[in-house]
Amino acid sequence: PQIYQPENYLSVRALGFDDIVWTLYRYHPSDRDALIPAWLHFMDLYGLAMPVVTAQEGMAELAHQETGVRSWVHTVNTPALFEALVAFGVTEVMTEDLLPQ
Repeated sequence: PQIYQPENYLSVRALGFDDIVWTLYRYHPSDRDALIPAWLHFMDLYGLAMPVVTAQEGMAELAHQETGVRSWVHTVNTPALFEALVAFGVTEVMTEDLLPQ
């Protein structure tokens, strides 16, 4: 399952789900860049999903360094963008037509 707010994490875990993905595109508090790493320490996530710009701002790398969580980025449709994002700590992408190499 995918959660949109960190407050949803415990209730989803209570339903019996272990592999939870937190997607950031609906998470918009004013101090979001400070809150995301803080929340990550309270969750055992399967993954963190984010828009391209959030990864380019360093969130994927920071999340991985802080907790080891993998990051998915959406939507990536070119090999060049995928390769650039890997340098930002991205481990997975969501795509409409990017073929495996």
